[in-house]
Amino acid sequence: MLEDERSLVAAAKQGDRHAFEMLAERCAPRIYSLVYRMVRGRREEAEDLTQETLLRAYASLSSFRGDSSFYTWLHRIAVNQTLNRLDRKNLIAASLEHHPREVADRDVCAQPLAALQGSELRQVLETAILRLSDSLRVVFVLRELEGLSHDEIARMLDSNSQAIRVRHHRAKKELMELLAPYVLEGQPR
Repeated sequence: MLEDERSLVAAAKQGDRHAFEMLAERCAPRIYSLVYRMVRGRREEAEDLTQETLLRAYASLSSFRGDSSFYTWLHRIAVNQTLNRLDRKNLIAASLEHHPREVADRDVCAQPLAALQGSELRQVLETAILRLSDSLRVVFVLRELEGLSHDEIARMLDSNSQAIRVRHHRAKKELMELLAPYVLEGQPR
């Protein structure tokens, strides 16, 4: 944990709301992005869950031990809050056109055909990710899109690293199966 973050956490634990607000401002955009993907593009749901995550973190700040970074701790709260909401509401996939983050390269403006293919590939990939079960999608998003290690994900999900590796492998395998018709389409048979 960075020294600046340590001092902000210490101040927030002593009741300094401004210190907590500074921590929240640093983390909120990434938390929102994670939650947004987990709830399959439902903007209002992602906003609500981000707020709930921050409120829960503020209320439980005294339980933060500092074993991980503040962001990792907040991330874990967000994942748990979102999984609980998904379990309760069984959210239905939203339209892909509402996803703000693009998976394929953005620099395709110079080549219209490449832009079209990139857009199609993005849509196919986003659709495939949304078809994963919640438990596999969460691990895939945390590992591949958020860049967290298996150990960090395991701590967040109260699991062990090996179980997370297995879920990550299963998610990639399912994605490969879902994407096989698109990958094999352009290859000789």
